[in-house]
Amino acid sequence: MTIPGTFGGGTDLERLKHVLAGWRTSLVDLSGRNRLLNFRHTKSATLEITQPPAETLVRGLERGWDFAPLPDEELEDEEAGSAEDGTASRRLAEIRGSADGIVTQKTTGPALQRALTGLRSRSTQIFNDYGLWTLQLGVGVLHWREDGAETGSDAPLVLVPARVTRMSNGRMRLELNDDEEPRLNPALRVKLEQFH
Repeated sequence: MTIPGTFGGGTDLERLKHVLAGWRTSLVDLSGRNRLLNFRHTKSATLEITQPPAETLVRGLERGWDFAPLPDEELEDEEAGSAEDGTASRRLAEIRGSADGIVTQKTTGPALQRALTGLRSRSTQIFNDYGLWTLQLGVGVLHWREDGAETGSDAPLVLVPARVTRMSNGRMRLELNDDEEPRLNPALRVKLEQFH
């Protein structure tokens, strides 16, 4: 049994705090494998939200957001020569521009549905296995690079816990996961401390 205040004085306590901070920092992977420091979009594990703007999206997460409807198939140009003038691209931009809800880089409803189903099932499985919610909405990106490096990396600045839920009509919805609090990217904080 120890008596509070008998640890050895202020210098011992400060030394212990320093050691614990060192251990905590050493637990963070600061290599290029850490996606919190070196984020790359993947075809199935990430979605890039293009609309609404980040501030609007985050403010509305508590009530939840539906995803904008998309066509079931890729839009094709009706005429052989119209591919050059981008008619299909303009039609998709019109659909997205008038859409009410979240717009991502996906161009068809089935592709978006597959991506959302995958994100939802992976995050639920990790929660069931480890008790951790891993689905995060990255808000803001810091482009950085090590001294002397030729290429840079992207790191999300703020992580907002999110959840993809399936509605009774089969549609997916993005909502705030209120089991956790939004936070600054913890790995980025440790990395920036190395740069002073």
